[in-house]
Amino acid sequence: MVDFSIEIITRGEKSLVNSLNSIMRQTYNSFEVVCANSSSDPSVSSLLDDYSVKHREVGSVKHLRGREMAHHLSGGKFSLLMDSTRLLKEDALETVLPFIEKYNMVAVKEDSVGTGFWERQAKRYRDSSENGIDEKKLKNDIPAFILPRLYWKSLLDEVFHSLHSKMSEELFDSIGYGEHHIIFQEAILQNGSIFYYKDKVLILHFEDSKADIIFRKYRNYGIDQKVLKNLPQYRASQLMSHRRNISATQIYNNILCLPLISLRTFAFTSGLLFSRRNKASK
Repeated sequence: MVDFSIEIITRGEKSLVNSLNSIMRQTYNSFEVVCANSSSDPSVSSLLDDYSVKHREVGSVKHLRGREMAHHLSGGKFSLLMDSTRLLKEDALETVLPFIEKYNMVAVKEDSVGTGFWERQAKRYRDSSENGIDEKKLKNDIPAFILPRLYWKSLLDEVFHSLHSKMSEELFDSIGYGEHHIIFQEAILQNGSIFYYKDKVLILHFEDSKADIIFRKYRNYGIDQKVLKNLPQYRASQLMSHRRNISATQIYNNILCLPLISLRTFAFTSGLLFSRRNKASK
């Protein structure tokens, strides 16, 4: 058995090859890569084969179902939840190993990739939001933008089993945005312990580079928020669960990041208020 299963979901994003390259450069080599592939492009499947990724073509699925499908392919002791828009620093697995052996979950510090206007806005907003985070309080008040990506596999097994007992298959299949928050909260209910490693950045994220991409993404988040209303017992169903920190520094950076905040808010609100979607039953 390998130590780490790196569990990826992808829609065939262009950054997939970069993500796989970053994984293959790890200094700690007891890992496997598994993937739930929802792309219909056969070249994506061929690319995964080239990198010896254990993968399954899953069709058009939402994030929660995709996470579960990828997890079912895993055989490692620990599960690292990734996607094809993120890169691993080469010492990431080696760095987190002592902490995941001690705790059930580990959240890590992330940073942004890209130097364009929108990427710089996202980086400033991310950095200022993380200021003042108290990891001792994460178990009770973890924000949506800092969530565990590393779990004991056995804990994730329990999480998915419990989620199926609490919701219909229709609702399970409908959850996209917010799936990380739901997985985390369910892990806490399973008595999982958490550690936030923030000494250095271990994951890099390809931020959205164009206004139209940001609009579509956050509009879909707003639409997905309607689905989360069917889960009042989870904090992800509450808009306040996605709030950023409020401080003098954050207010200043909010002003500097007003273009990004305004675009995201407008897109999210338009999806939440003006888009139709069939409601999933409980």
